Amino acid sequence: MRKFVLLCVVMLLLGCQGSAPCVKSNIHHNDALTSNPYYVLVSKFWEERARLTSKPSFGGDVAVGDLHHILEPLGPNSIGISALPPERYSLVWSYRNVGDYDWDGEVSVADITQVADFFGYTAPDGQTPSYKLKADGDGNGEVGVSDITPIAYNYLSAVSGYIIQGSQLDGEFTDIVQIDDEALGVQIFHGWHKTISWDCTGQEYDLFRVVPVDLNGQRSSPSNIAGSVWIQPNILSVSPTWVWSGGGEPSYVGQEITFSVELSEESVPPFAYDWDFGGASAPNTSTEQQVMVNMTEIGEFWIHISVSNQWGTDSWSFPVVVNPV
Repeated sequence: MRKFVLLCVVMLLLGCQGSAPCVKSNIHHNDALTSNPYYVLVSKFWEERARLTSKPSFGGDVAVGDLHHILEPLGPNSIGISALPPERYSLVWSYRNVGDYDWDGEVSVADITQVADFFGYTAPDGQTPSYKLKADGDGNGEVGVSDITPIAYNYLSAVSGYIIQGSQLDGEFTDIVQIDDEALGVQIFHGWHKTISWDCTGQEYDLFRVVPVDLNGQRSSPSNIAGSVWIQPNILSVSPTWVWSGGGEPSYVGQEITFSVELSEESVPPFAYDWDFGGASAPNTSTEQQVMVNMTEIGEFWIHISVSNQWGTDSWSFPVVVNPV
């Protein structure tokens, strides 16, 4: 029955692509129809194809929005037991082609199957959602009839690869390389995202972005701009070091301490600072680079500092012991 219904969809779609006008269905999607998801989804697809008078240009619905540049964790090395392995950098982003629920690179009739298979799934509150949420094209947290609209709207939208671009802070973006879907490096499937990782070790640009291309090589809208690791905030140290180094020396109730944070020279301002003294002091929070506090509580506390710029965030946490006088 399922194959028959999908075959009907294909036949109807081919008819719609011809010279014959599309006819809008008068079916209402009520509670009774939702008991037969295939029938509802086929009807909804047909309605949406008839309602949409023009296909949008290749662009926003494939643009990447979460590109970031990372330093990979150090792993085993083959140089020698006392030598650190060379640093390796990657560009990481999530594949995006709204309506392509089976992640095959193109929005097509076959994606209706994903909606039907996961029909009715709702993302749980406060928990990691299942992979089934990949069929939630309208982003409302539930897989349902409304997720047919992105398939109809972006029908035949395809992403065959990406152009990777780089720039210095004061320069213009230039193409580094164009890669197709079969050469995108490591592809990690976790949760409900298709994550793409490209090794960019040796690329010394300050800024990066990726541009999707379709089957004809047409470029889409570029991604967000990702700042390289070295221009993101990099905390080198927090003063005074006696508070946390060598196991940390105790402070005392009523003692005034001036804390400050040191960043690498490559980190690019402006910076936003966020201190949290864990209830040990007054004031207990600050947004200054340097802050004087009075240690007001007895016990062991954790102090946390985060520094952000437009390209990223770095954090540091350390314990402090406050003794009675």
